[in-house]
Amino acid sequence: MECPYCNEEMKKGTLPNETHPYWLPEGKKAPFFRLVVPKAGVRLVVEDSAVWQKATAFYCPKCKIVIARTEE
Repeated sequence: MECPYCNEEMKKGTLPNETHPYWLPEGKKAPFFRLVVPKAGVRLVVEDSAVWQKATAFYCPKCKIVIARTEE
């Protein structure tokens, strides 16, 4: 994947999580029980349905940014 900011090639990797990986807006708190995705959260696309789930993400070392797909 090409970085949308600098156009250099991004490195493919994962965002591992013991529950379902999600993004949470600034100012919102994560729930105490990690098995729950808060209403303000946006679920990330999960690579597999194993106990330890992970979302595919791309990292640009130059721009220091991570990009991941969401379910919405």
